Amino acid sequence: MKDIRLGSGVFQFKHKDTTWWSGKGKYSFAYSNLPNARLFLICLDRLTGIHW
Repeated sequence: MKDIRLGSGVFQFKHKDTTWWSGKGKYSFAYSNLPNARLFLICLDRLTGIHW
């Protein structure tokens, strides 16, 4: 992953090969829509080393 952000209640992910004009490789979803958001953050930490 190139960029992962959480802002205004929305997670945004960008793949490392995505360009600024391309819609491919860009993903976003509302934090409130995650059934177990805490588990998601733990998985990001343990599986990818991304700390929040």
